[in-house]
Order: sequence, then C-alpha cells, then structure tokens
Amino acid sequence: MSAVRNYFQELSTQVVQGWNRFWFSLGDAYCLGAMRALIGAMALWFIVSYSTDLVTWFGPHGLLTVPTVTHN
Repeated sequence: MSAVRNYFQELSTQVVQGWNRFWFSLGDAYCLGAMRALIGAMALWFIVSYSTDLVTWFGPHGLLTVPTVTHN
C-alpha cells in the first residue's frame, strides 16, 4: 500500500511542479505576443463568421430561439 501512496505523492509533486513551471517561469515576450495576436485573430474570425447567418441563427424562427439562448 505504501507503493501506491508513494506513487500518488510523486505524481502530485510532479504535476504541481509542472504547473508552476508552465505558468511562472520566465519566457520570451515575443511568444506571448504572438499567442495573443493569434487568439485575437481567431476570436475575430469566430465573430465575423456569424455575421452572414445572424438571421438564420438568431432570427424569430432561427435555430437558436429566445428561450434556448436565455435559458428560460
């Protein structure tokens, strides 16, 4: 039973260290800027993709009715 306990202690330690290394280690600002630009472009594309079919999705007889969208 101690082998299982040791395994999960080691696993949790490795997960926490990996989490901290991923979020809190120093890195190049260029990569972060590129990720922000890419995600912004993807969000803009997602919003623009709705523009051609707004009535189809959200119109009075659209695919997403008012109760569906408002969770009523």
